[in-house]
Amino acid sequence: MSLSEPNSTVFQKIALACTLPVAVEIAGVSLTNGKGRLVNNPKLRKIYKSPFRDDQKPSFGFFKHRSGCLSFKDYGTNQKGNLIQFVRLGLGCSYPDAARLIDEKMNLGLWTEPKPKNVEDGIKNYKDLRVNLNPDDEAYDLIQKQV
Repeated sequence: MSLSEPNSTVFQKIALACTLPVAVEIAGVSLTNGKGRLVNNPKLRKIYKSPFRDDQKPSFGFFKHRSGCLSFKDYGTNQKGNLIQFVRLGLGCSYPDAARLIDEKMNLGLWTEPKPKNVEDGIKNYKDLRVNLNPDDEAYDLIQKQV
């Protein structure tokens, strides 16, 4: 993968590659059907109780989005998204962290650290690095020049 590849392209490739069993496993959630039975092999276009809230009637499902990504929708809250978003909700982590976990679990080799959205974010990251470095370290001077 090119180092200049945009974050959105990496996220899209990871979302396209992610499978339903992997997403459910990483998210650490359980899916139950309308009778309250645990579902070990979730399917597309089936309705389950929401794994993210108390759901008395099944109102949560998975489908294939027109982009090709497997996605979810909670019909009770209208919350929806791809499987990266599903993992993010299950773990309570950031979107990039969820994408990285999927990439690692599936051995995709697509993940790279997201590029800063603007120059200020990049400078902030350099400042963070400088704080954690000892002034005697060789890298300290390099970081100082970046700030």
